[in-house]
Amino acid sequence: MIKLILSINDEKTIDRITNFIGRFFNVSDKAEASETVDLTPFIATIDTEFDLEKITKAQNYQQTSDEEMEAIIAKINIEEPLEELLEMLD
Repeated sequence: MIKLILSINDEKTIDRITNFIGRFFNVSDKAEASETVDLTPFIATIDTEFDLEKITKAQNYQQTSDEEMEAIIAKINIEEPLEELLEMLD
């Protein structure tokens, strides 16, 4: 939606959109609306391809080691067999 609005080159259309959005923020003046409604934080690039390595690097993901996982499993002390626990999810 924001990309669509940003691609508009017609000033009248932009004014109409500004006035329409301004009503939701109780803004009547065009200058006041442009100061009040800053859409810059919402502009982002959307990747067209999924790249797991890029995502894990961006989020600084650290995989849990087998030893850590075993310690977690031992700590929560699950006594039921895995198959029984999975059946509970259905």
